[in-house]
Amino acid sequence: EWIRKDGTIGKAYGYQLGKKIKNGYNAVLHCHAARVPCKIDQVLAIIDKKTKKNISKNPEEVVKGDLISVRIVPLKPIVLEEFLNFTKLGRLIIRDSNTTVAFGVVKSIVPRFEQSMAK
Repeated sequence: EWIRKDGTIGKAYGYQLGKKIKNGYNAVLHCHAARVPCKIDQVLAIIDKKTKKNISKNPEEVVKGDLISVRIVPLKPIVLEEFLNFTKLGRLIIRDSNTTVAFGVVKSIVPRFEQSMAK
């Protein structure tokens, strides 16, 4: 699952990992023609590929081939849509040093909660 602080939730599949993904991992998020730096804020779970159920929650790191759920924070604004509503804006790729680290889809959009709205 991808979760942006400004709202995007999706799933990722660990792909060609040169490094292990863990909390605080910095990379580049690619969606359609946009490229935005991002940080993997938290690895939420490793998911079984067949049953789609969580194998382990909050793992310290993941390796090549793991189906993962992560919280990701884009460091610049980016336009994304739910994959089911708009497939081209719902596909994500995470790259680091020209190597594909993970790919996935946006599952749902959550409105951004601004501090000014909390008052």
